[in-house]
Amino acid sequence: IEMNSVSEIISFAETSEKSPQLEEVTSISKTALVKTTDSQTNKTIPAASVGESLSVTTIAPPLVKAVEPKAAPIAEAKVATTDEPKVVEVVETVSKKENSGANSSHFEIHRDDQKLRTQYLSVKNAMRYGQWQKAEALNAELLAQKKLPDEIKNKSLSNQLRIYLEQQNFDRFIDFYQQHPQQNNQAWFATLAPGLHMAGAYKDAISSYQQLIKLQPQKADWPVAMASAFEQNQQPEQAMAVLSDVLDRYVLSPSQRQWLEQKRADLR
Repeated sequence: IEMNSVSEIISFAETSEKSPQLEEVTSISKTALVKTTDSQTNKTIPAASVGESLSVTTIAPPLVKAVEPKAAPIAEAKVATTDEPKVVEVVETVSKKENSGANSSHFEIHRDDQKLRTQYLSVKNAMRYGQWQKAEALNAELLAQKKLPDEIKNKSLSNQLRIYLEQQNFDRFIDFYQQHPQQNNQAWFATLAPGLHMAGAYKDAISSYQQLIKLQPQKADWPVAMASAFEQNQQPEQAMAVLSDVLDRYVLSPSQRQWLEQKRADLR
């Protein structure tokens, strides 16, 4: 990425999942398409799942390292994750008693949660290879399950949001987000904020970026992206304030600092 690039990057990689190395980013209108290289096959594939890179725009140079604020230290956000959702076997015991109660028989009902895990991985695989219609159909079947473990449910909701975003179906993206106001996890906001930003819903995007900054205070990309949303929402003063905060709180290279200072100066 060239140092003098005027575009900004918003990327998310879920720490709990392995993702291919970033190879190329190209911007198209409001969205960006990301090509990645599979480390095992050395073939170029499209990034897809929430666990892989999600890019909205391009920033140069990238901001990745942060320090605690000067006034009051902020602990680094650590999210306990696992490679894949843990699926716990559910065992229910149903007793069928005769009138006398002497010849009671017990039936153990074992629900095969491995099937849910397999469905989830099938969705992820379809997303990984850019098979969005297939991913949407598989994910709809998964979300239709009556007793879906919370961890798989939350990830599947984030996946659905990502599917709509990759399809550039912003109307369904916004409708789906509004139907699930209770979602407040990192994976959800990391897809929601850039998606709202791309859709031109700057006010809601700013609110989502604020949540991400709380969840990942060490990640400088989120406040820089929020400053961009403020600027596009015709709020230059707020944008300058956010950029000033980034310059004060984060460890930056000379080229990064120069780029941000120029960006802030352009807003005056």
